[in-house]
Amino acid sequence: MDPVEFLTDHIIIIGTFFVGALILPFCVMRRTCKREDDLDEHVEVIRTQRVDEKAAPVRAQPKTKPARQKTDSVSVNFNHIWLSCSLKSHTSKVYDFDFSSNGKLVATCSEDRTVLLWRTKEFSEKEKRVVRANVDLDHAVRVAFSPDSKAFIVALWRENTIRVFRLGKKEDGQLGNITAAVDFTSKHDKPIIALGIACTGKFIMTASSDTTIYLWTVKGEVLEKLDSHQVNNSFAAVSPCGRFVACAGFTPMVRVWEVCFDKEGNYKGAQRAFELKGHSAGLLAFDFNGDATRMASLSKDSTWKLWDIQVEYRSGQDPRQLATGSCPGGSLIALSPDARVIAVAHGTSVSWFRPRDSHLEETMHDLHASPINTIKFSKDGRYLLTAGDRHVRVFHNVPGYRELLVDHSETLKSPKLSQAQRSRIKEQIEEAETALKSILGAVQDVAD
Repeated sequence: MDPVEFLTDHIIIIGTFFVGALILPFCVMRRTCKREDDLDEHVEVIRTQRVDEKAAPVRAQPKTKPARQKTDSVSVNFNHIWLSCSLKSHTSKVYDFDFSSNGKLVATCSEDRTVLLWRTKEFSEKEKRVVRANVDLDHAVRVAFSPDSKAFIVALWRENTIRVFRLGKKEDGQLGNITAAVDFTSKHDKPIIALGIACTGKFIMTASSDTTIYLWTVKGEVLEKLDSHQVNNSFAAVSPCGRFVACAGFTPMVRVWEVCFDKEGNYKGAQRAFELKGHSAGLLAFDFNGDATRMASLSKDSTWKLWDIQVEYRSGQDPRQLATGSCPGGSLIALSPDARVIAVAHGTSVSWFRPRDSHLEETMHDLHASPINTIKFSKDGRYLLTAGDRHVRVFHNVPGYRELLVDHSETLKSPKLSQAQRSRIKEQIEEAETALKSILGAVQDVAD
């Protein structure tokens, strides 16, 4: 390399380093000053915020349960030849109802902060006597009678727990003087969606909208906390025999537990009994028949199914499907005590089915001003009740009478019947024919 060129390159490099050494301290000093200015500004903002906080302190908002939106208290005019009557004393939406074990009373609970007791023998009468119980500072969303029909329990909306009411009598001996006895300790984190009492009086069941199910003593002590493992619970119930607790939810099955006690009445635990499998989507609701030998289930797959649950589940035997049918948009299902009729609520309408051939007997539209939230048969199977606004509709179970005539007419053909059995069946046929004539106004032919 040429000496001159070599010297020139080194002079350029040395000059570059020298200029950089002069500029670098200036840049560092300028950046430091900017950071100090930013810091001073940030400190001033914080000071201002602290002054504002002292001048107007922010109070922590208490954790309160969201208020239920006030429902419309309107109702609709509805009439049907099967309609027996409408129970009309509530001033706001009815959320639930339940029959006493002796079948003589119906308890209805409403957003108007009352529980009303009705006499079933007065369904056919124009004037209906009502006994009122006030729910102080809350309202009931679920109601269930005690096995002896001398008390009832409700699920409270705001407190999200159970309150016990005792039935008394007036001086004239008539039903009255209903008093609140005790509130259970609140345990559920989510709203209670189901409530039931075993016919044995040994336990109470509550289920919430998460996956929680609690079993309680009648005194309010927790026996056990169950997890349905179904993402969420949509429906739960205690079987009429008092042995089982069942729950439906996100999964396409109904889970059933047997609630076990020893001979002395001590609680032993809830054991998985069996499951109803066969639907292709999540379960919406289910129901037992009167002796807990049958169950009906309703799914988001737009089908209902009837099951034989009188099985040896301890030996691994599964329930057997007896019938299925289609009912798009269904939300609730009711099975008559004799398992001869299935009723499905969809929106403000109800469809009646006969399970023996899955035939749709009747569909009634626009029963209520808002979607039906409760549907049940009476203990004797003579009536079907629905609730969806401030009224409760009471229907004659016309398909039930018709199915009884079909079954009993076939039974009379058997040569194995005793004379006493034959006489009793003929009496039941006459009673059903008389009931149909009274309801429909003419003697009805037996359905095919």
